[in-house]
Order: sequence, then structure tokens, then C-alpha cells
Amino acid sequence: MNTGGKRLSTSRKLVFAAAVTVLLLAGINFGIELLERRGVVSTHRVDDHVQFVTEALFEQSGDWVVT
Repeated sequence: MNTGGKRLSTSRKLVFAAAVTVLLLAGINFGIELLERRGVVSTHRVDDHVQFVTEALFEQSGDWVVT
């Protein structure tokens, strides 16, 4: 067995780790999307809504903040 081979530099190790991480997360994301399309899992709830308000929600009233 040859144990005198070259070692990877730190930058190459970081690039490899980043590539593996990105591919792993992309695979997990693809799997969850596939399961959601098939109806096995649901990642959305009916209560998940966003409301945009054009007015200020909080106002300063002396030392207090009021809605």
C-alpha cells in the first residue's frame, strides 16, 4: 500500500466539502419537492399567509409604544 501520496491542500478540502454540502442539500430539497408533488407530505399550512400593511404598526406615545 502506498502511504507516501500527496495530501490535499486546505483550499481543495474546503471546495470539496462545499460541493458535497451543496449537492446533499439540493438532493434533499429535490426529494422533499417530489414527495410534496405526490401528496405524501405537505410543507404548507392553510394559516401560512403574509399580510402587507402600508401604515405604521407601532407608534411612540410618550415613553410607550402603542399599536
